[in-house]
Amino acid sequence: NPIFSFKKIYMTIIKFIKYEHKIFLKKTVTLIKIFLCSPFYIIAPVILIMVYLISPWFLVRFQPLQSGRIGHFALNTELYCCERDMSINLPNKPYLDLFYFHDICNKQLAKMWKRELKVFPRWLLHPIFKTNSFFLKFFSILVRREFLESMSNCVDFPALKQGAIRDVKDLLKKSKPHINFSSEEEIIGKEQLKKFGLSQDSKFICLHVRDEAYLNNYLGKDWSYHDYRNVEIDDFILASEEITKRGYFVFRMGKKVKKSIKTSNPMIIDYANSGMRSDFMDIYLGANCTFLLSTSSGFNSISTIFRRPIATITVPLSILETFVDNSLSITKHHYSKKKKRNLTLSEISFSDIAGLRRTEEYEKRGIELIDNTPEEIRDLALEMIDRLEGNWKFDETDNKLQEKFWSIYLSSDYNKFFNDRQLHGKIRGKFGAKYLRNNPKWLQ
Repeated sequence: NPIFSFKKIYMTIIKFIKYEHKIFLKKTVTLIKIFLCSPFYIIAPVILIMVYLISPWFLVRFQPLQSGRIGHFALNTELYCCERDMSINLPNKPYLDLFYFHDICNKQLAKMWKRELKVFPRWLLHPIFKTNSFFLKFFSILVRREFLESMSNCVDFPALKQGAIRDVKDLLKKSKPHINFSSEEEIIGKEQLKKFGLSQDSKFICLHVRDEAYLNNYLGKDWSYHDYRNVEIDDFILASEEITKRGYFVFRMGKKVKKSIKTSNPMIIDYANSGMRSDFMDIYLGANCTFLLSTSSGFNSISTIFRRPIATITVPLSILETFVDNSLSITKHHYSKKKKRNLTLSEISFSDIAGLRRTEEYEKRGIELIDNTPEEIRDLALEMIDRLEGNWKFDETDNKLQEKFWSIYLSSDYNKFFNDRQLHGKIRGKFGAKYLRNNPKWLQ
C-alpha cells in the first residue's frame, strides 16, 4: 500500500527528528570518545594487574558517579560520603576510592564534589572500569572474586546504586552537608540575589514543578512513561501568591520548562525563564531556600543534601520522602474508572498501585491520577510555612489523622514493589494535615 508506506516513512522521519537524532548524535560522540581513549584501553589491563597484585593488602576501587541526573548525582553521592565518614559499608582493609563523571547535568555540583572526592578524568578511569567489568564477566576465575565485585556493579558502593536514593539509616540527620560554598561563591550568590531584587534579609522558597521539557530536550528519547508525575505550573500560582503575602519571594526553578508562570507579582520570579539561570544559582538557591515546594523531582535532592525542608506532591505514594527532616507531603487523587470514585489510602497502599512507576501501568489498571487543586497546593505551602515558623496549631483530631495515615501506610506491602528494598528508617516527615482533614473518606 503506497499510502501506508508513505505514512510509515513520514512517521519514522518525524520520530527521528523529535527523538532519535539526539540519540544518534550522542552515540556518535561516544564513538569518537572511545576512539580517542583507545590507547588507555591498551594499558588498562596492565594497571589492573598491578591493582590486583596489591589487593590483598590495599584495595583500589574505580567508580563512575551518576552525574547525568541531578537527583542521583546529589543524594546518592552525599549518602556515600555519609557512609564513608561513619565507617558503613567499607572494605576491611586500607583502600582508595577513585571517581569519574559521565555526562554532567550540573557543572557547579560537579565542581563541589571534586572538592570532596578524588575525581579523575573520565578518559583515564573509564577504560580501567570497563576493562575490569570485562574481566569480571569473562575471566573472574583468574582473580579473587570479592575484589572484582568491589570494583564493579557497585557491590561495595550501595549508596551509589541507581535505586538507592533513600536515607534509611538516618545518616543525613547524623551528619552535616559534605559540600559547601566557598567564600567567593557566597559573595557571587548574594550578588545574584540582589539582581533579582532581594535584600540581605529577604526570605525565599524554591518552586520546582515537574514537566516533560527537561528530559525530552536534554536526554534525547521519549520519556512519556514518566508523564504521570507531571503537573501544570498554573496550578501553583495561587500558592505562590499566598506565599508572597507571608513575606517570601518565590523562585520558579527549572533548567528547561514547558511554559512560563503567568503572574505580575514581582516577588514571584520565573527564574527558569529569566535569562539569569545558571548551574551555580540552581545549587545556590536550592541550598539556601527556606523550603522547597515541589512535585517530587530530582531537584528535591539538592535541598535534601543541604538539609532544607521539602513540601512535595509525591507519586507514586510509596516513595514519600519520609527521611527528610520537616518534610510535608500530599499525593494526587487516584480515581478508579471501574469503581467510579477515588481510591482510599488502603486500596492504594495494599495493592501494586502504591508503587507503579510508568504512565501505562496506571492506564492498564484503569487509574486516573487527578492533579491536586490550586487550593490543596496552597494549603500544603501555607501549612509548611506555619510549621516552620512555629504557628501551626495542632489539635487532637490532627494527631489521630496522622496516626491513622501512618498506621495504614507503613503496614502496607510497599516494599515488595521495590524488590524488598527498605524504603524508610525513622519517619521524619508529616503528611499534609489539611489534606487529611478535607479528605476524611480517604482514610476509611
